[in-house]
This record gives sequence, C-alpha cells and structure tokens, in this order.
Amino acid sequence: MNTCPADRKEFVSIHVRKHLGGEIVETVPVQVRTQNGHEGDDTTSCEVCGRTDGEETMLLCDNCDLGYHMSCLDPPLTEVPNDDWMCPDCVNGIIPGVRKKAFPKF
Repeated sequence: MNTCPADRKEFVSIHVRKHLGGEIVETVPVQVRTQNGHEGDDTTSCEVCGRTDGEETMLLCDNCDLGYHMSCLDPPLTEVPNDDWMCPDCVNGIIPGVRKKAFPKF
C-alpha cells in the first residue's frame, strides 16, 4: 500500500536525504497499488514468482496485504499460520513495493 503506516496518508514518492532534515538528494517514485497490491487487477499475484495460481497456498500479509505462496517463501512454510502473518519485507521494515537500492556515498 502506498500509505504512511503512522497516519495512513497516501504518498506517490519517497524523498531521500543525506541526513534528517537535510536537502533532498533523490526522489524515488512509488508504484501506486490498489488494495490487493496490483493496479486494476482483482487477482492476487505472488510477490516472489508473480503467478496467480495456487490460491489455497497463497498467504496475504496482514500488514501490507500483498500475496506470497507458502512454497515461495525462504524458508518455505508447510502449514498456514494460525495467527497474523507478515511478509518478509514488513518483518524487515522495508516499505512494500520499494526495494532497497544502493545510494551514492556523500
């Protein structure tokens, strides 16, 4: 989702700064996604393999609502979790849909 986890305001880009409050050194556009994670699509695709089949083994993250096949996770899951489940990006504090990339050193 392209909303702030704190106040749920929608955003379309991320400003990269050298330090807190400093000059913006890069603006990274964020892909706008619908509630199920894909523009104008009613089916959920696995974020790892991109396939939409295997709905019975597709887990939806309780934080970002993106889908993952249990077998595509590392390590793979063999059973559906009984409690809430969060995807690897949310567990690691990565904004879903925005992958870390190398930034120039200043």
